[in-house]
Amino acid sequence: MRIRRLLGGAAASALLGLSVLAGVGAAPAYAHGDNSQEAFLRDRALGWLDVQLSKTAVKQGETLDVTGRVRILSTYPSKNVPAPDIAYLSSVHSGASLTVRDRQIGGVFAPQILQGLQIGATYPFKITLAGRLPGWYHVHPSIAVKGAGQMIGPGTWVHITKSPLGYKNEVTLYNGEKVNLENAYITTQWFWHILMALPGALLIAYWLIPRPIIWRAAYVSADPPPTGVEDFLISKFDHKVTYAFGAAALLITIAGAGYSSSAWPKQIPLQVRYTTPTPTPDPARFTTVKVNGATWESAHETVSLQMDVTNTGQSPVQLSSWHIAATTFVNKDVPDNLKPKLSSNFCPEGFSEAYCQVSGPFTFTLDNPSAIAPGESRSLTLTASSHIWSERRLIPSQEAQTQMGGVLRFVDTNGNENLSDVTGELTLR
Repeated sequence: MRIRRLLGGAAASALLGLSVLAGVGAAPAYAHGDNSQEAFLRDRALGWLDVQLSKTAVKQGETLDVTGRVRILSTYPSKNVPAPDIAYLSSVHSGASLTVRDRQIGGVFAPQILQGLQIGATYPFKITLAGRLPGWYHVHPSIAVKGAGQMIGPGTWVHITKSPLGYKNEVTLYNGEKVNLENAYITTQWFWHILMALPGALLIAYWLIPRPIIWRAAYVSADPPPTGVEDFLISKFDHKVTYAFGAAALLITIAGAGYSSSAWPKQIPLQVRYTTPTPTPDPARFTTVKVNGATWESAHETVSLQMDVTNTGQSPVQLSSWHIAATTFVNKDVPDNLKPKLSSNFCPEGFSEAYCQVSGPFTFTLDNPSAIAPGESRSLTLTASSHIWSERRLIPSQEAQTQMGGVLRFVDTNGNENLSDVTGELTLR
């Protein structure tokens, strides 16, 4: 009788839990995964510049290029996270909607691991993607650093339309055979997957169908436990059955290895490739920057950056843009020819502009927007107001470190640029 009460209570609890789960709906999510990373890491680690897409609309199988520059900021928080000694260049988008056809950084092919990225250096990159699944997708470049996580760059919407020919991903194998990776040897794959999964499924059924987990829990938790419960839960016959399943799995594995060696005698081991890219040489410096502090006014979603700037060059200089994490702020008082190169805000039909404009460009103002003359030193206050500060969690207000950063792009009247990595303590108001 006691066992029956235990079983009834356990079953009732399980049914209650299932009903609660069934009644909870999944709310639609709108966020970027990197929002969960610390703001001080995203603000001070990488700077993304001139990120553009060659196309924003392609058919299945057509390619597009994601190009730009990524700077490993001199303010990289190497005391808090590992330095970028081991990294990986990739793209971020929804699922397998696009496939990578080529990736280059520093002018070299980089299919796998990057090593020796230099702090304070700038690397040009290009990622070639092919449209695979029809739909709208938000595409970002990204750098994943071992021990620090993945940091994404500015994103742009891409529209992939259906092609009458569908999608093919053809490659030439080592033996000279040309195959389409979308369906190459798909029957063979299904056969071996099912053959390997079948013993496991049968073993699970053997253990759980006659004696479900809830029943087992009731017997184990009974005090005192019923006589002979050990032999009931795990009998000598159960041991024999388990051994038999283990032997079957081993035999299938050996047979699979033998079949693979017989069917494809020419094989290449899994490859590991380390690439050390060469950064772009920094141009001669004609500006020096000292950040005196930064303030955050949460009520107005406004950041103010106070700095001293000196023009050591021969031509007038202006502050063109501020690149922080995956977001770009542009000086609205700068001529268009001196502004950074950015992809247009291509927005899916029916979506609001605020939804699409997550990477920028946003604008900032200077208290003195005129050009800085050669030899002149000037104190400037940069003011940037935007909902993106809170939406992308770029303000380290709830973190152990309240330092902001980014890279400032200065340009002179001849179009020459200087990149200045900056960081400053943030005052919260």
